[in-house]
Amino acid sequence: MAVERTVERTVIIKTPEECFYEATDRNEREEFLEELIETDGMTIENEIRKKFWERRYTPVGKEPSNIDHFMRAWVTLSYIHYSGKGRKGAKLQRDIESILHDWGYDLVEEYGEKGQELQFKELKNAICLYLKLCKTDRSYNSILLGVGRKKETTLVSKIIQDLYKEAYALPASLGLQEQLAALPKAADAAFEEIFKKREYIRQYREYIENGGSDGAKA
Repeated sequence: MAVERTVERTVIIKTPEECFYEATDRNEREEFLEELIETDGMTIENEIRKKFWERRYTPVGKEPSNIDHFMRAWVTLSYIHYSGKGRKGAKLQRDIESILHDWGYDLVEEYGEKGQELQFKELKNAICLYLKLCKTDRSYNSILLGVGRKKETTLVSKIIQDLYKEAYALPASLGLQEQLAALPKAADAAFEEIFKKREYIRQYREYIENGGSDGAKA
């Protein structure tokens, strides 16, 4: 099923693959994936997509039916970031192993470049979902105790700082640049899709790398 969208009298036909990576609702994504497999067959790309989908959404043991392991890994990474030096040793190692498993690093190792390319697309989709939630969540997008709303520029600045720390700085400090090579690229691409301002992250990164304070606004 091709999806039509009218923009200024131009009809844009989207493929099931495009719809699969743009949708953030798991049920819609499953439908698009099934359609993609039905249309193209179980190609190597669809085999990898299906494995990433299963890794992301399939509950393990007593996990809730609505689990999203990609989002859980992002939350774990954020927790490490905000815990600072308080997270170390065996606890930190367990967190790292959980992140790598949730994001399917073993699939990247198994499938090589194709695996990394499709991991990037799945990560981008997850971070797009995270950014959409940041825009609407009162606890994130509030001034104090859920009262009042941040201005757009203030919200974007906070998001940029969090993305930089969690997608660039933290993997580097943990020595995970190779395992999480797709993460900074996915964060950049997701920010561009949601805010249309990719250069803001680049400018902030250059500012930090040139000795700026990580508490400054982008």
